[in-house]
Amino acid sequence: LSGSPALQETFGDAIERDRRPFVDAEAELAGHVVEAISKLARTALSKGNYEDAIRAGRILVGLNAQANTKGLRSDVPISMSGAGALGRVTVANARNRLRDKRKPYTLE
Repeated sequence: LSGSPALQETFGDAIERDRRPFVDAEAELAGHVVEAISKLARTALSKGNYEDAIRAGRILVGLNAQANTKGLRSDVPISMSGAGALGRVTVANARNRLRDKRKPYTLE
């Protein structure tokens, strides 16, 4: 933005607000979000809703990847250590169950 006075004038304040570090309330909110998505992943897998389980697993993997990205504006608000692993396991289990579900039964 430093090279464009018009952009700085128009969007500078919004960008500066967005560059602020995480506050405690945001860390608590982030924890609730990860907890809710993790619960959704486990519940969907156990109820046989494999498409939702795959979606939730992919979200967890994406959040984990984003948290591990170097050069973020500030520290990651919460620990994401188990979220990526849970996401990968959920996606793998759901895909395996979908694959098994689609195999036709035959009489031999």
